[in-house]
Amino acid sequence: MSTLLALVVENPEPGKVFPDLAGEVTSEEAARIYRAAVMDMCETYAAMNVRSRVLLYGPHGARKPVSLLASRQWRLIERKSLDRGATLIDLAERAFRGGHRRVLVLWPKAATVPPEFILNAFDQLLVDDLVVGPTVGGDVYAVGFSVDSPHVFMGFDWDEHTTVFDRLVDRSETLGLVLGLLPYWYALDRPESLAVIVSHLRAMLVADGHVQTPRLAEVLRKLPSGREPGK
Repeated sequence: MSTLLALVVENPEPGKVFPDLAGEVTSEEAARIYRAAVMDMCETYAAMNVRSRVLLYGPHGARKPVSLLASRQWRLIERKSLDRGATLIDLAERAFRGGHRRVLVLWPKAATVPPEFILNAFDQLLVDDLVVGPTVGGDVYAVGFSVDSPHVFMGFDWDEHTTVFDRLVDRSETLGLVLGLLPYWYALDRPESLAVIVSHLRAMLVADGHVQTPRLAEVLRKLPSGREPGK
């Protein structure tokens, strides 16, 4: 069945992206972390065997700065709303109208998620109606769907990050959808995760000789002395 992979991105301006990292890094550093994460993800998933790849960008006017982060394998589509639930509802309508039957949505907070998780998610969508990747903090890093059921994304506040996963599980149960789960993962946009990410990237480099997110690793490595998370 036809597959679509979407990455939801914002205009990568200081103060506009990863705002919850304030206090751990400056707004300029957070923006560099965000840009590196998006670029690494675009490169990692450019070679994945899916029919379509889209960058859902916002707000209006962000097309040019967002386009600089991605290769030509990605199609840019402006989001009608910055609300995550509304974005998913609109994407589902577009995707199914365009003949896609398995859709997976990611956010930049998922930059270090193993690509195998994403491949498995598409496989799960051959059976499951909804596939969710939860973060350890209660949010989600990925949402996949194979049925057009907009109500699953309604009725709760997507800005309440600590409850999003639970609300999606509740909605799935209420609507009688077949739910599939991806492994828990940490979220790049949470301050408590930064030290974990630095340690994890260093461990991958020691173990494998490389990391899947080289730009992100380089940005974190270049944080000014005394500002590196966990130091």
